[in-house]
Order: sequence, then structure tokens, then C-alpha cells
Amino acid sequence: ISRKPSAHENHVQVEGGYDDRDALTKAFADCDQVFLMSTPDLPEVRRKRHRNAIDASVAAGAEHIVFLSLHDATPDSPFPFAAANHDAELHLAEVGIESTILAPSVYAEAIMAQAGDSVLTRNTFDLPFGDGAVGYITRDDIAATVVATLRADRPIGGRHVLTGPKTFTAHEIAEILSRLTGTTVSYEPQSESDYKLGLIEMGLPAETVDAFWGLNVAIQNGRFDLVTEAVPQLTGRKAISLEQHLEIASESFIDSPIDKV
Repeated sequence: ISRKPSAHENHVQVEGGYDDRDALTKAFADCDQVFLMSTPDLPEVRRKRHRNAIDASVAAGAEHIVFLSLHDATPDSPFPFAAANHDAELHLAEVGIESTILAPSVYAEAIMAQAGDSVLTRNTFDLPFGDGAVGYITRDDIAATVVATLRADRPIGGRHVLTGPKTFTAHEIAEILSRLTGTTVSYEPQSESDYKLGLIEMGLPAETVDAFWGLNVAIQNGRFDLVTEAVPQLTGRKAISLEQHLEIASESFIDSPIDKV
């Protein structure tokens, strides 16, 4: 929420919830612009909550919404969360409020979060990406782009896909991890059943597991194989490369080489 500041306050804390449109409308009172980040909910709940937030912003008189969506937010996306975000983007157009949509590619942080254990224990990068390439984006770059968009003198408008400066296949990621760790990391993609079983063992519900498998299918099909200049154009600085990110993320492996663990 971006509220016009008074002479006596640096920030304002308000209460509201996605399921209570009236409370959200009160919370958004006197806001000139609203930052809306995709909720972590399953698709049907996500659609409803996004619409509530958008409608509340309009009712409160906000002039601009910055929506952090997802790349591949299309009705036919194999990734259900992205397909659900298409509804929010459509609704923004329907209500007519000025909006800026930021649509990140796959988060770079997901690489080590999901495959770090297999790299550490088996010298294997095992995410099921096939031969698909991805223009990974870091959270730092996403945050910097959001801040720059909110601080702009006037609404930037439009839809901007956020990526890193280059695409990478899983094979190329394995090569980077090999250089950084001083050992040979091979790419051995998981099967669909093994991938889903791993998520189920982590406690994720079946519908969420199926949804994330859809992201892998989208990557396999090349739907994230693109690079844009949105980050440097909106922030005024270069996007962080995947190599830079992995060098920091894999420091613990460099300190304790995989083949000695």
C-alpha cells in the first residue's frame, strides 16, 4: 500500500484480509497506489482473492495497482498458478484502473532449494526440466523492480516479463555447479512419479504437487525460454546473472566439497 504521507507518520499499519472485500476497501482508503503480490493459494481461491483485492482498490479510489504476477499467465498454461493469474490480469483490464504488471520468470532461488540436497549428497542435479531453457530471475531483482515501479514519478503501465540476462538449460546449470563445487555434477532428471513423491513426502497436498509438476511441463515445453531487458530498463542496472547467484548460493558446497561429504 502506498499512502500519501502525513507530516506526523512514516508508515501506517492497517488491517484487512483477502476474503473480506469491505475490510480491504477500508484498509486501502487514501492510498494512491496498491502493490498486489500473487497469493500462494490454489487456483480457485487465488482467483477470488485477487479479484477481491482489485475491486477493493478501485472502491477505495486507488489510482494505480502494481501486480506481481507470473510469466506464462495464459489460460492454456500447464502451470495452474500461472493460468489463475491470467484471471487477475483480465480483471485489471475490466475494471479500468491504471496498472503495471510485473511477470517474473522462474525464481533462481528455486534451483538450490529444490535440488541442493541431490547436488550435495549425490553430485546430481535432478529437477525434471528436460531440455527446456529458462531465463531465471533472482528475488533481489524482482524486489528492485517492484520498488522502482512504485517510486516512479508516474505509473509505468503495461506488462513486463522479468528475466535474468541469459537462459540456461538444466545441463548448463549442472556445468556451472561442477565448476563452483570442484566436482562433477551431472544432470539426471527425475521422473514424474519420483518428483511428485518427493513433494508429497514434504507434506504438500496432492493438488499443489500436481500444480508444480505443471511448471516442469511448461519448462520442458520451452514456455520459459526467453530473455527480456525489463530489469535494466526499469531499475537502471543490469540483472543478476544465474552464475552470480549460484556462486553465492553454493558457497557452502565450495567450503565442503561434495565428494568429501
